[in-house]
Amino acid sequence: MVELKLIFMLSSDVGPSETELEFRKEIEEVYTGDTWQDCCDSATDNWDYDLSLFPKDDNGSFGATRKDLINVKQKVDLNWEDFSEDQADKIIEYYDDLWGQKMMAG
Repeated sequence: MVELKLIFMLSSDVGPSETELEFRKEIEEVYTGDTWQDCCDSATDNWDYDLSLFPKDDNGSFGATRKDLINVKQKVDLNWEDFSEDQADKIIEYYDDLWGQKMMAG
């Protein structure tokens, strides 16, 4: 059994003030599966994110929002540990490719 912590950057083109043009917030999600690929598969099925985290402009719009995977950690015993840079890059690339495939499929 594998447990992954996926670290995402939420962003939008609307900021909390008129002088700030972009909003960014880091969030974490934990997934469990038989392999890290299973964890990524579950994560790419989770397209929703809490829009209340985003600021609104004067018209009540969130603007264009994004959720990008920026880092991944693995649970070893009771601790979250970093992957090697190469392995983390491989997992992020796998996630991005899988997410793109699912988006194209609808």
